Amino acid sequence: MKGIPHIDPDCSASRAPFWQRVTETIAWCQPRIVPSSPRDCLRTAAFRGRPLEGSFRDCVLSVARARQQDLGPIRLEPARSLAGGRLLVYFPDADLCDGGAEIASQGFFDVYNTPPSGTWVAFVMEPDNANISYAQYLIAWIPPAFLELAAAGVLANPEQCIRWLDERNVSLARFLHQAV
Repeated sequence: MKGIPHIDPDCSASRAPFWQRVTETIAWCQPRIVPSSPRDCLRTAAFRGRPLEGSFRDCVLSVARARQQDLGPIRLEPARSLAGGRLLVYFPDADLCDGGAEIASQGFFDVYNTPPSGTWVAFVMEPDNANISYAQYLIAWIPPAFLELAAAGVLANPEQCIRWLDERNVSLARFLHQAV
């Protein structure tokens, strides 16, 4: 259906899988947050993805599966809030890899402007987007402890490949805010 993005996790029947993934992301990140270590605390070798991953989507799916496995068989109620954090959009095809966001965020973003893999929530494809550089994107949950550093990285990013979800006119933002 036009206007509804292709989202991983699959949200064709409801928004619940997206909010479940947000819940898992928050649950995994919260005990690992070390404000003095923005470069490393939410990155782990298990979440790096394979070197020849088929696509950005496959890499995000791989991270989500590894996080679920790491969390184990706990029952999590879907998020009702973002636990004081915010959702960020990263457009990998628009990235210039200039390192500005990495420096401004004290390493929270890497040289490719990518947020830590532990924060990855979903991958979205908007095939109807006329600008191919912004037709697919990653959604990441930014913990409250790193909001200031992430905001500095967003401001230092000239190509606008990292932005806050609530400030971008992307189909996922519209989809999430539609009446249930």
